[in-house]
Amino acid sequence: QVVPGPDETVAHVVAGEPEAVRRRSEELYQREWSRHSPRQVNLVIANISGGAEAQNWQNVGRALASAELLLDDGGAVVICSNLEQPPGHSLGRLIGSADLEKAARKIFHDHGADSVTAWLVARALQRGPVYFLSRLDSETVEDLGFAPVDSVGDLARLAGRHESCVV
Repeated sequence: QVVPGPDETVAHVVAGEPEAVRRRSEELYQREWSRHSPRQVNLVIANISGGAEAQNWQNVGRALASAELLLDDGGAVVICSNLEQPPGHSLGRLIGSADLEKAARKIFHDHGADSVTAWLVARALQRGPVYFLSRLDSETVEDLGFAPVDSVGDLARLAGRHESCVV
């Protein structure tokens, strides 16, 4: 079993009896990828690193799920990426959606490649504001319910308006 590391590296390789390998790999994965904060914050800035293959909606969903663990109630998230990929079918359900709860219920019953990600996005948008720095046009970003961030300067101003922040 291979436990992935940052920047498309291999952190660990585990071999042996299948159940023991599963347990040990899970421990190593949690140690490698779990992030803990001594206190909750009201802004999490999450960066999706890696090449073009890492700039995908699945990683946006993962970043939102990880950020949620660090956020105060009503806190905001900023996703920084170089994403160019248009939203898929399930994410498309969020476009122009006035009722995120209804959209999330529909997404929950989808079985598309982007269904889990779309559900995570809907849940994040219900929890609080989500800002998005990407290569998508601002209209698409807004239609999905995100607030577009156009530059690193905008990101710095946004961080300055929050009392607590983690990157």
